[in-house]
Amino acid sequence: MAQLQGFNPRACGARCDECPLNGQQAVPPETRPDAKIAIVGDYPGDVDVKQLRPLVGPSGSEFDRGLRAAGLHRGNVHITNTVLCRPPDGDMDSLLQKLKRERAESQTTGPTPAECCAPRLKQELARFQDVIALGRMATHALLHNTASVLSIR
Repeated sequence: MAQLQGFNPRACGARCDECPLNGQQAVPPETRPDAKIAIVGDYPGDVDVKQLRPLVGPSGSEFDRGLRAAGLHRGNVHITNTVLCRPPDGDMDSLLQKLKRERAESQTTGPTPAECCAPRLKQELARFQDVIALGRMATHALLHNTASVLSIR
């Protein structure tokens, strides 16, 4: 494992102080200096937060199988998430709906977790030519497009 020791999302451009998930545990990226491919998931799962590693647990097992099928392993790739913190109950859609309701009621605006992490993600991925998105949020963040994943595929 090549986790970024002492990783500070704020130092990498994340706007944590503005984020609705501020105060939650961030799961740092996992990388190797010679990695040529970056893999971007949506946000950490429960096991990811407990182990402070992205894409572990049940989804990580499937991810590892997919990497092996492609002739790769975790040591070959940079692994990160669009949002580094887990939303309450692991339900980003509910959080986004709640934020939308609150903002409509108060007629204010504020960034989403993905918008707060976007500068960090952009900086983190700058050195990679090959980036693979895993999930709707990652796809939307990387392509700046809100079309369905199936239509983009």
